[in-house]
Amino acid sequence: MPWAPGQPDALIDGDQQIIVNPEGTQLFAVNAHTNKIAVFHINSDGSLTAVSGSPFPSGGQEPISLGLDDLGGSKSYLIVLNKNSDPNQTGGVPNYTTFNVSSAGFMHRNAGSTFNLPAGTSPAQVLKRPSGSKFFRIEFLGNDVAGYMYNSNGTTPRLSKTTPPGTSPSPLGAVMHPTDSVCYVCLPFQSQIAVYSISAGVATFIKAVANPGKIVCWLAVNSAGTRLYSSETGSGTVSTYDISKASSPIHLQQISVTGTGALPTNAALDTTESFLYIVDRTNVLHVIDVLSDGTLSETLTPVTLPTPAGTTPMGIAVLSK
Repeated sequence: MPWAPGQPDALIDGDQQIIVNPEGTQLFAVNAHTNKIAVFHINSDGSLTAVSGSPFPSGGQEPISLGLDDLGGSKSYLIVLNKNSDPNQTGGVPNYTTFNVSSAGFMHRNAGSTFNLPAGTSPAQVLKRPSGSKFFRIEFLGNDVAGYMYNSNGTTPRLSKTTPPGTSPSPLGAVMHPTDSVCYVCLPFQSQIAVYSISAGVATFIKAVANPGKIVCWLAVNSAGTRLYSSETGSGTVSTYDISKASSPIHLQQISVTGTGALPTNAALDTTESFLYIVDRTNVLHVIDVLSDGTLSETLTPVTLPTPAGTTPMGIAVLSK
């Protein structure tokens, strides 16, 4: 489903392609075209050292999104979403597969944990809070938001399934409210952000709020739960919402990001929440100031990313060292 020349979104769109564990000691990244997950130790200076045995098989085709649950006692679960939209690979179906991750970063696939999804649904994200056994699937071409939980053996039965409003809403990009039982889901082709209440792995639609940009796809939220930020790839813009009342976002601001033909995508706040970082498909990283009232101003020159020719940067994780 391309929305711009040369941008086949069903192939590459997703979120949480790169994640960091709560201790800030390990980084996990998808290797979509080789069907593997790379795991690194994060050194004191922020540099990376590959974990022994990395990269690990992802349990399917084209891993696109990761969710990590730190269970304590040197045990973590990693949820891998395999998108299965790579035209260079045949056969297979999208799936979720869970892995037990040791304190050393070694991934061991949980037997029987793979949950297959219908072919062609092109799921885009594993959405979960930092802890807890319940999570949600954002299904880009399947037009669903579905709730799951994983059991002690890592298997993932489905708890719920709901379809956002509109015709072929193609949900893409979601974030949990940090303190309330609410989540926000982008509806890029509807120019809306859907608001859901969350309870026991069930997402219940509350309302959809308008977005003034084109192709709203990625979200970030501050830790106080007062500001929601959206990047709008098709219009090269970023918006700010007041979410002081979690279920009723109010649009405050929209700015155009720097650069000719800008295509902003994945977004993340730094740990001080003074800056909003946004990856751009034009191979730059936007560093946007967060002002005292939570609105945005881009005063810094975007950072050029050293990506190989013909590639598109996607995914971001932020860590202070």
